Amino acid sequence: MSGPILTTQNSNRGGELSAPNRAPAAKVIAGALANTRVAQALINALGARSANIIIASSTSQTINFGSLKVGDYVVHIPLSGAPSPLGNAAGYGILASSTITNTGSSVITGNLGLYPGSSVTGFPPGTVTGVENIDNAAANSAMMDATSYFNVQSANAIASGVAISATLDGQTLTPGVYKTGAASLAGSGAAALTFNGAGTYIIYTSSTLVTGSGGTPTMTLSGGASAANIYWLVGSSATINSGHAGTFQGNVIAEVSITDTSGGTVDGGLIALTGAVTLSAASNVNAESSAGASASFSTIAVAGNLGAAAVVGDMYIDLSVIDLDSNNPKVPPPPAQLTGRRTGDGGLEF
Repeated sequence: MSGPILTTQNSNRGGELSAPNRAPAAKVIAGALANTRVAQALINALGARSANIIIASSTSQTINFGSLKVGDYVVHIPLSGAPSPLGNAAGYGILASSTITNTGSSVITGNLGLYPGSSVTGFPPGTVTGVENIDNAAANSAMMDATSYFNVQSANAIASGVAISATLDGQTLTPGVYKTGAASLAGSGAAALTFNGAGTYIIYTSSTLVTGSGGTPTMTLSGGASAANIYWLVGSSATINSGHAGTFQGNVIAEVSITDTSGGTVDGGLIALTGAVTLSAASNVNAESSAGASASFSTIAVAGNLGAAAVVGDMYIDLSVIDLDSNNPKVPPPPAQLTGRRTGDGGLEF
């Protein structure tokens, strides 16, 4: 979709990045660009007219502005990075209640938290890129938010989720809420589960979740699906990469415990509400982002075209609509690493 969606008219329509008046426009643009002179030029221009903006609707969409020349700049503002529904539990690669145990050179990209327990072993040799919160207020807050999310969403799944086979082998899921029994993937040989489409996936299992006990488990993302938007709600305990290592997609929130037996990669957080998280072999655990993503500039690679795949739901602004003065060339420095959240009037606040 393309068109002038950033205007100076009052608007309360959700899904648009609107500027009810000049001040919010300044907040949105200045925050995104983090460069006074470029930001001021944009603010001045947007006070009088709309910008040429494209909202990406698919990964295959061509981000094409037509009139832009090679070397011209486009600013990319991620609208798809809305705050996580996990609240303070977002950004945790591991969050457990009783103990956390690691074997080998695991890498946790994100935070590590434990509450109310205090026993964390295996770090080092394992490493944590974020903060370690052990039996403190931050860990307690994260656990409370994770528990709240689990309780609300599992009740919703039980009441109105779509029932699917507990044998996940060969299934293709689209965004939605699902429920099943004791679930397994690759229990009797290598098998794949596919997530197809941009949106949120919630899969509730009434008891256990086991992957990889009989062969290599594969989880495939297609059509804009993202691991950050996949939530596994496990009614008891989860054992992933059991016997065979693969890449697990999504955040696991288990009512009791989580074990990664054979290592591999987890693109999402591992959250055990009342028990332990155990990494029995070297694993890579990549937490979902807590909120948003950084704004960035891109140059036009081919006349009119960024020459890169679109990010579904994100916004691209054509900077050529701004007549920058001779003392302010169209070569802005890298923007600050910022996160954003949607505001009540449909805007984006940094």
